[in-house]
Amino acid sequence: MQSNNVLIITSSPTVGGNGDVIASIAANELTARGANASMLNLRNLDIQPIATGQDSVAHSDEPDDDFPQLLAAIHQADAIIVISPIYYNNLEARLITAIDRLYYPIALRNGYERGPKKRLGVILTCEGSSSDWLKLLVDRTLTKSLRASVADIKTEVFGHCPPLQGKPINADYWHRTISLADWCIQS
Repeated sequence: MQSNNVLIITSSPTVGGNGDVIASIAANELTARGANASMLNLRNLDIQPIATGQDSVAHSDEPDDDFPQLLAAIHQADAIIVISPIYYNNLEARLITAIDRLYYPIALRNGYERGPKKRLGVILTCEGSSSDWLKLLVDRTLTKSLRASVADIKTEVFGHCPPLQGKPINADYWHRTISLADWCIQS
């Protein structure tokens, strides 16, 4: 079965930055292959952390923000591509908040409907961070409850990826983006 609906989530804080360029390349490839590619940039969403309650986060109220929009888009997708810059050897803060919020309904709500498992492609852009370390970071970020919603994962690390500032993306990164997009829609 081919994945027809692919959600591309980028946490790039910069309009026209590396994440936006990579997301456009992936979306164009997916569209050319007959898939429906939709994009969400976390910089355009207000996703707040859950404040801890008296006993635990399980007793905390969810903020009134744009998280339901993100969750709905994730549910509608057959596969997901996440693109994030790396700052201080970690994922971008908005992405970390979104991942933390995903944990809440999946792990802590009785009767929560996950839906079918999805392929998850991850592209990280960075300067100087170790590729092995960043792949381990992605692996450890996917908690047991989140991993239960993932059929398969593929992570690409674009090391030494300086701001493009109107320059074309490195040919190797372009090919790897195309390959990851193709992988997301394969059965």
